[in-house]
Amino acid sequence: MGSVQATTEDGDHLDIQTALRHARENESGIGSAVNDFLENTLKGIWDRIQARPHSYILSKDEFAVFNFFRDRFRDQPFAETAVARFWQHHQEDPARPVADTDSSTTPNYTTAPRPRD
Repeated sequence: MGSVQATTEDGDHLDIQTALRHARENESGIGSAVNDFLENTLKGIWDRIQARPHSYILSKDEFAVFNFFRDRFRDQPFAETAVARFWQHHQEDPARPVADTDSSTTPNYTTAPRPRD
């Protein structure tokens, strides 16, 4: 994933986690720099998923962005399988932490599938 250099209106350097934090914490709406950064990042993620719909595995940061915008992808089979692959890949290495997510605002994709009995 290419690195995009951007800053917030306050001058903070934007990376994925910083942009998501700004988006979650700003109740009056996110600034255009944060919005553009996240939208461009999301577009790249969705393009990669569509290019490899049966094999692409989201990184932790990609998952965090995709999860933030999860409502856009409801009923999208490629999105559902990409999330399932992320969790399957993550569960294979439990020591690998999941990207920082706010479970109070992101309840659906942040919960790993439960093992079947």
